Amino acid sequence: MENLFNKMFPLKCINCGEMGEIICDNCLYDCDLLTTQFCIVCNKPSFYGFTHKECLEKNRYAPRQIISIYKYADTIRSCIKTSKYGSKQFITLKKITYEGIRILNEWGFEFKDFICLPVPSSKGKYIKRGFNQSEIITEIFCKKLNLKMENSILNREKETDAQFTLGKKDRFKNVQNAFKVCKDIKGKNIVLVDDIVTSGATLLEISKVLYENGANRVKCFTLSKKFKDR
Repeated sequence: MENLFNKMFPLKCINCGEMGEIICDNCLYDCDLLTTQFCIVCNKPSFYGFTHKECLEKNRYAPRQIISIYKYADTIRSCIKTSKYGSKQFITLKKITYEGIRILNEWGFEFKDFICLPVPSSKGKYIKRGFNQSEIITEIFCKKLNLKMENSILNREKETDAQFTLGKKDRFKNVQNAFKVCKDIKGKNIVLVDDIVTSGATLLEISKVLYENGANRVKCFTLSKKFKDR
C-alpha cells in the first residue's frame, strides 16, 4: 500500500525538499541525538537515564529508567507532527523509529524479559487520526528487539486535555486517574513506549498505576524528549 501511495504521490523530504524520501538520509543523520539521558523525576542528567536514588525515595512509583533518542526539535519535530496530522503519517513515523531503534542498539541498551505497552491514545484522538502513534512505535520497537507487545493491558479511562496546552503543574492534574490496568501484571517487567516526553507526567502516572497493580519493574522509551517547563 505504501509503495502504491508513493507512486501516486511522489515523496520529498519535509526538511530540505529533495525528492525520493519523506525525510532523506542526510537530514535524518543530521537530527540532534540526546546523548545525555535524564532522570524522569527531577529532569537532571542521569547515568543511562536511571532514576536517581533520592528521586525514587520521594516517588517510589516512578519508572526506574527512561531512554530517549532524539531532541524534539527541527526535523524530528516536523516528522512527528507530520506523522500525527499529515497524509503520509506512517512513512515519517516508521522511518525515524527504525533509525531510532538502530541507534538504541548501537548505544547498547537492552530490555530483556520486558513486555512493551504503548501509551494509550484518547478515544477522541484515535477517532480523529485513525491510529495511535505510540502503537506504531511499539510495534517496530518489539520487532527489532524481539520483545512482546501488549496493547490490551492498559486503558485510558477518561478524556484528557492535550498536554502541550497546559503548564507543568496542570499536566500532572490532567492525567491523574486517567489510566486503568485491565489484566494481571503481577511480577511483570514493563516498558512504556511513547513518541515524546516533556514533563513526564503521563509516564509517571501510568508507572504509578502499573506498580500499584503488581508490576515488578517499569522502564520507559520515547523517540524524543522536549525540553520545556522543567
